[in-house]
Amino acid sequence: MTAKAKTEERFEEQLAKLEEIVARLEDEARGLARMRPGLLVLSDHFHERHGLLDVERHFHRTERTFVLEGWVRAIDKRRIEKDLAKRWSDVDLVTRPPREGEDPPIQLENRKSVQPFEFIMTLYGRPLYGEIDPTPLLAPFFVLFFAVCMGDAGYGVVLGALCALFLFKMKVQGGMRLLMQILFAGSIVTVVVGVLTGSYFGIETRLLPPALVRLMVINPLEEPMKMLNVAFLFGIVHILFGIGVRMVVNFRAGLWADAVFDELCWILFLMALAPLGYAFILGGVIPEALGFWARRAALAIAAVLFVSGIRKERNKLVGVFKSILRFYNITGYFGYVLSYARLLALGLVAAAIVLVINGIAGMVTGLPFRLGYVAAVVILIFGHSFNLAVNILGAFVHSARLQYLEFFNKFFTGGGREFRPFRSERRYTVMKQSDSRF
Repeated sequence: MTAKAKTEERFEEQLAKLEEIVARLEDEARGLARMRPGLLVLSDHFHERHGLLDVERHFHRTERTFVLEGWVRAIDKRRIEKDLAKRWSDVDLVTRPPREGEDPPIQLENRKSVQPFEFIMTLYGRPLYGEIDPTPLLAPFFVLFFAVCMGDAGYGVVLGALCALFLFKMKVQGGMRLLMQILFAGSIVTVVVGVLTGSYFGIETRLLPPALVRLMVINPLEEPMKMLNVAFLFGIVHILFGIGVRMVVNFRAGLWADAVFDELCWILFLMALAPLGYAFILGGVIPEALGFWARRAALAIAAVLFVSGIRKERNKLVGVFKSILRFYNITGYFGYVLSYARLLALGLVAAAIVLVINGIAGMVTGLPFRLGYVAAVVILIFGHSFNLAVNILGAFVHSARLQYLEFFNKFFTGGGREFRPFRSERRYTVMKQSDSRF
């Protein structure tokens, strides 16, 4: 027998052994697969037992009594008292507000229209106990910024249809449902922004019906500076709103001086500087009277800020230097406003890619035997699908970034713990009350 034949024979023997091992493992896998439902039931059972034992560690007990401490929502107090009274006559419920130094958990409570945006809020963190919940404040800004980044009415319609499919046909639940609800709201505003900017799948303006052309307010591709000014305007409003929230928080806390001199004065100062920045930095044209009064208002408020900045320091000389350094914050606010240029950037990139896709599809239509039209359809479908997916991701991420970095840092601390009351949490099984009677 030749060496080659011996090698082939050896490999065939090894292959036969491997096939036997694979067959045996497949039989074992099938046997384990039959055990899987029972293992899932046991998993849920022992998970709940573990949770129950973990709670029982916090019991304080004697031979005949026990005491259980925990957090409960104020709105649930009366219901719990009634439930306990129905079950046991010798149970007493004592409640008290949180003490100083304690860290009670919190639960976000918002209207149904705002609840989906808790998904964005919790990605960043939860507010501390007693801190304002920013969820209803970020919701309109997030949707607006998302729509400006998308900027195409056709994409808004497609996105809305996909979200409706997931929500009403497939009935997704959990975090996916919240995400779809957010994107659905964003798709509606995207259609509005697309109509105002005359963007419909990148179709040229001259090919649009006259009725749609009349609805167009601004063309970002032909008037990018005007669109940039709009983005900056959104940024200024967003930032001033954040400072205003901090002012309201200080007013509620009784810190009137801080609210007036550290927040309200800065709001008025930035409002006075806004038209001046538009004229001298962006080269815009403003009425002469507006520039005259803006300069004088800025100087007057700057004087108030300078004097008020000294009040917190016992050493007035140190206070003077710190008060001067406060005006360095102007560069910070300028940087914050520049961050909103990303709204224009993402919108222009999305529009440019749409034009490229349409242009390539138009180029291939000249192929013979009608293959060009087939190729054009394929390019349009795959190109727009890819661009839509990338735009959704980019619009979501950058809109969230503007909330987290430019908005929250004005008033939000965060770091709160989620309120998770003890309850049955099954992953694989569902408990149903049996109607059988024995």
